[in-house]
Amino acid sequence: MGGALKCGIQRKPKKRNTHKLIAQKYLGKFDDFELDMLILIFKDLASRQSNLMLSRDTFNTFFQIIGFWGEQIFNKFTNKQEDYMNFDEFLAGMEMYIKCSDEQRIVNLFQLYDLQNQKVIAKSVRQKQMQNYPQYELKKICEDQLFLDESLIIDDFGNRRKHRHRKYVMHLNNESVQQLRKQSQNISEQQFESSHKIISEGLQSCFSKQSDALFVQDSMIQENGTPQKRFGLMITAQVDGQKMEMCVNQSLLIKKYVDLVYKNKHDQLLSLQEFQTFIAKHPNLIQPLYTAFNYNIWGVTDKQLNYKQLILITSGDLYRISKKKEIKQKYCELYPHVLLEFRKKGEKPSKVICLQGLIIEEKVDQQVQKYGFKILHVGKQYNSKSYECSDDKQFRLWSNALQAYNKQLLYLYWSGEISKKYSILEKIGQGQSSIVYQCQDKLTKETYALKIINKQQISQNQVEAIKHEVDIMKLINHPYIVRSVESFENRSHIYLVTELIKDGDLYDYVEERKYLAEEEAALVLSQLIEALQCIDSMGIVHRDIKPENIMIVLNQNKIKQVKIIDFGFANYLSTLNERKEKFECGTMNYIAPEVYQQCKELTSKIDNFALGGVLYFMLCGYPPFYSEIPLEIKENIINGNYDIQDEFWQCINDDVKELIAGLFEVDPLKRFPLKQVKEHIWMKKFLERRKSKKK
Repeated sequence: MGGALKCGIQRKPKKRNTHKLIAQKYLGKFDDFELDMLILIFKDLASRQSNLMLSRDTFNTFFQIIGFWGEQIFNKFTNKQEDYMNFDEFLAGMEMYIKCSDEQRIVNLFQLYDLQNQKVIAKSVRQKQMQNYPQYELKKICEDQLFLDESLIIDDFGNRRKHRHRKYVMHLNNESVQQLRKQSQNISEQQFESSHKIISEGLQSCFSKQSDALFVQDSMIQENGTPQKRFGLMITAQVDGQKMEMCVNQSLLIKKYVDLVYKNKHDQLLSLQEFQTFIAKHPNLIQPLYTAFNYNIWGVTDKQLNYKQLILITSGDLYRISKKKEIKQKYCELYPHVLLEFRKKGEKPSKVICLQGLIIEEKVDQQVQKYGFKILHVGKQYNSKSYECSDDKQFRLWSNALQAYNKQLLYLYWSGEISKKYSILEKIGQGQSSIVYQCQDKLTKETYALKIINKQQISQNQVEAIKHEVDIMKLINHPYIVRSVESFENRSHIYLVTELIKDGDLYDYVEERKYLAEEEAALVLSQLIEALQCIDSMGIVHRDIKPENIMIVLNQNKIKQVKIIDFGFANYLSTLNERKEKFECGTMNYIAPEVYQQCKELTSKIDNFALGGVLYFMLCGYPPFYSEIPLEIKENIINGNYDIQDEFWQCINDDVKELIAGLFEVDPLKRFPLKQVKEHIWMKKFLERRKSKKK
């Protein structure tokens, strides 16, 4: 007798949870809760890409890794030069950096500092890297009693407190000079200015200039008459048995810390063994690795969930609207960097929303009394999340919390944030797909340049290139490189805020004057060398050094300072060589011959070649290797044909001609390195002449 046929609706087979299957391989290395959290974090971050993998940009944004470290770490995670990682690689990388032995963790950190893989760390490189640490990381590293004692900082602070001069110290924390002016109606304008000058001079006589003083005054008077904000780093230490806060000059503190690292080394290179010896005494230096990987969000320490030690910004029941328009009640908690969603209060998180790089839009309908917000990403493939609050009061609570978080971290993009934070002033430039405005911070009244790029008018590759440029610029903090303040993005535009340079570029400056005197050219060259040495120490090449990309700051109609701009072609040298990225980029007259010749390996000396082109242009007013036929320019560069024989060049110093020849050397191995240019006899002569004039 045959078996009876069973009828009914055929159920869809359940999807296999591939993340859970992969996670099983790591059960011995991670706590169960840690694996669950890492699954949720990876799923949220990967959902921003159509291939459901984790991209470089998203990785570096969420894990707050300093850019050049981000490149290195991402490559270590993937073991190959690709722009995406899968979940298995993600867990393996976390194990390698966080779930390893203390000894291996020190090796990992050493390798991050050793940018060129030379098995040693140079002191200058170490100091530049620490300059790029966020303040909260520096605080953790420097709040090291052994370091503060050994560097005599505690003694200095104690002596300063005991012998502090009080004659001219004024407490202006709550009152500006303008307010004092109003209270002193009987004082004339001239008397007030005179007293202001006396106070300022008194302060300067009691305390060294800010750039030279280790300890920073709480209130120093700015040029506009208002007390300036504290610009130092606040660190806590034990002084005479009491816990005290010290406001310390950040740059000098970094220098003292690096001096301690290289103590008795006489500025020689630091080996791995010496680095390990130092870390044994100063373990605080390891802490940035834990912070960078957000271990305080997903980790477990002594059976305690780390995220519960974080500041809970706000919490409560929200109503999430699904794709099918179903409303589900969820308990949510907002912490720095993440929004955690729970099925029920007290359970483990069921969803993690990583807030960096996301956009939050308010959703308010007064007529039907609906109040909420929507979380979305610039990528259309990201499934946006809509939440509703129970009433207007709860909405204001969440809205204020999210906006306060945004102002603190500047990673979250609140819809309309640009107009809330900045006043848009006059237009100062325009391109095919962008407009540049002067803007003013509504709170600080500082003015900046605001570049607004219309994403609808450029390709996706161009959008990615702009983001890459922003990432590069965020790393660099140097007086001769334009400073990136912050960036915003929504689905239609990218907003870039940078420092404002009003005096134009080097090209127009030289064009107007026909050429520069050798002394002024030497000043410009010396500053460009310092800027290039900075990016070279980070393993970065600019690839488009030219007069148009050098902004100038004038003083009495003469160049006082230069600022390199446009990092659109900049990249990590290791990335260029590993990806065999040899395409010609830059401006023809300033492109090095090895780029045209498609050499096997590029070096930072492609920027040195361009530097020679800038020097040539400054001295004569026209570019090197000139021809109206582009192919001839290329041939002239490859063959080293340039003109310094005409009548004009007869008046130019022979030393500078020799310097130009060294920078235009066709063979990059023979081309002058930056250090040799800096120490060249022509440079020394004119810079010393400039110094003597100032005296």
